[in-house]
Amino acid sequence: MEFALALALRLLIGIFLASVLGMIGYFVGWFIAPPRPGMEEMVRILAFTSGTGAGLGGALGWFKSDDTLRSFLFRTALALLGGLVGGWAGLWFGLAVYEDGVMPEPAVASMVMGASVLANAAPLVEHLLRPSRRRKARTARDFRRTPPPAAG
Repeated sequence: MEFALALALRLLIGIFLASVLGMIGYFVGWFIAPPRPGMEEMVRILAFTSGTGAGLGGALGWFKSDDTLRSFLFRTALALLGGLVGGWAGLWFGLAVYEDGVMPEPAVASMVMGASVLANAAPLVEHLLRPSRRRKARTARDFRRTPPPAAG
């Protein structure tokens, strides 16, 4: 029960932080690449900055203080990769659904939400698979024959 509660809380906090930092990243992208006549470069930068922000938010949501540095970096890399892929996927989904020739607000919302969801989906899968590997290793060690204690 407490595993499911911890998982739900991490997911809620991760999606919230990823959404907030994804929007902050989107607005930072406007300062990095101001609008020009050709919007392609600006759209790429906005997808990158919002995906990076969402990835950092997802990594913060799945942070565990008792993890090793290697596990933390692996989970952060998964969240960043998920945020970047989700930002691009959400952008192209929004542009396909809302075909106006310019980047409308629903495409921006789908970009940030796609980045937020995938920035949390990758650490979620890793979080669900890692304890099962530890459990298997622990049960295999428990079933080994140990010598009987010395009498004495």
